[in-house]
Amino acid sequence: MMTTVYIDQANGVDAAGHGTIDLPYQTLAYAIFSMPIAAIGETMHYQIRKGPEAQYDALTQSAMKKTKKDTQGLEKKHLKAEAEENEACKWQDKCEMQLEESKKVILAKDLSLLMLIKSNITCLAIYRDKRVHVCGWVHHKRNQQEIMFIILRDGTGHLQAVFMGQTNKTYDAVTLQLEAAVKLTGTLKLVPEGQKEPGGHELVVNYWKVLGPAPGGDDAFTNKLNEESFCTENSHMHCHLSEYIHLEAELAFVDFDDLSRPSIARKICESVDKVFANPTTVALVKMLNPNFIAPARPFKWMSYLEAIAWLNEHAILHKAEDAEGNTIKDADGKPVMVPHSIGDDVAEAAEQQMTDIIGQPIVLYAFPAELKAFYMKKMPSKEGEEAGPVFMESCDLPLLNIGEIVNTQSGSACCTQVVLTSCNMGGLGVPPPRDQLVHLGE
Repeated sequence: MMTTVYIDQANGVDAAGHGTIDLPYQTLAYAIFSMPIAAIGETMHYQIRKGPEAQYDALTQSAMKKTKKDTQGLEKKHLKAEAEENEACKWQDKCEMQLEESKKVILAKDLSLLMLIKSNITCLAIYRDKRVHVCGWVHHKRNQQEIMFIILRDGTGHLQAVFMGQTNKTYDAVTLQLEAAVKLTGTLKLVPEGQKEPGGHELVVNYWKVLGPAPGGDDAFTNKLNEESFCTENSHMHCHLSEYIHLEAELAFVDFDDLSRPSIARKICESVDKVFANPTTVALVKMLNPNFIAPARPFKWMSYLEAIAWLNEHAILHKAEDAEGNTIKDADGKPVMVPHSIGDDVAEAAEQQMTDIIGQPIVLYAFPAELKAFYMKKMPSKEGEEAGPVFMESCDLPLLNIGEIVNTQSGSACCTQVVLTSCNMGGLGVPPPRDQLVHLGE
């Protein structure tokens, strides 16, 4: 049986299923390549034309010979594509097997890790030949046989980390992506002579974990910029009434204890020192608030429970409220003043009185869960401690002659802490700025 194959060199398409008069091929080489070799010259009759205006003509023997080389080229490409596909399938099977095996690898956590040195990358040089742990984001990654190298970035510098043995065979190692947040533990070693790495040393990892996977899609950092910020707390502070009048900053890789005592005081005092060191800005502050006093360290730390007790000891009362939060008044229309009890919010007036009497910055922390936002982390209970009220990892900081300026809380699972600095514009007299999101990589 004779089968006719059509080739239109102008309008044809070299694709499977073509070759008819309505859907012709474009090249003779592809037409011959697409047909079984045994059928060529026996059952196939080729009709070819140069364009739609021309008539189809039978294929000549000379044209068939000229096309032979092109047909062989197509055959080689086909064989190469098949080989690459087979290799890709083998690689996929290997990766899937490696992934399944990685789920069985569990790194044993050494209890001595709790006593390790925690450091920023920029300060690591003094800890060479010592065991340390560092946190950061995966900036670069490469695999070399049984070893994985990553460049870690923490906002202060870069560090090469080396993963060998079991540390390179875990599920997290196999699936690790760039920009994932990780915590690495290991020994800091000088790099071999002749090699150059950031800082002149590298971390040989013996234990590690992923704190947060690399965000993508809607969760990507670039898709989170310029979002509006809202206050979700039930608070009586004036600064909370203005949702857009604040500076919002993030501190990475610190827990609540790391963030708290030294960090808050240092950042606030250093910020104020910089403002006062500039003649222009200090003049503006003195003009708007002549009574402003630069805070001095140390700051006084007081838990919510201690604050309630202190307020009652000093007979500082607050306005009584009904179940809907409305102020209760007496027969003369004056607010009913009552002692503070557990569960009451510490209002701005009470905070200000406390600050004035004590005469130094006070950091109030561990507020009840019902007074703080739903997204804040709960404070861990102590071993053997009976169940009781739930307190949150958050703190407020009222300053003398200013009022509350800082509201701090624990953030995401990757140990990023969010510092919400609420600027009391009533105290400083500064026009409301636009919302700003600042990330302090340290």
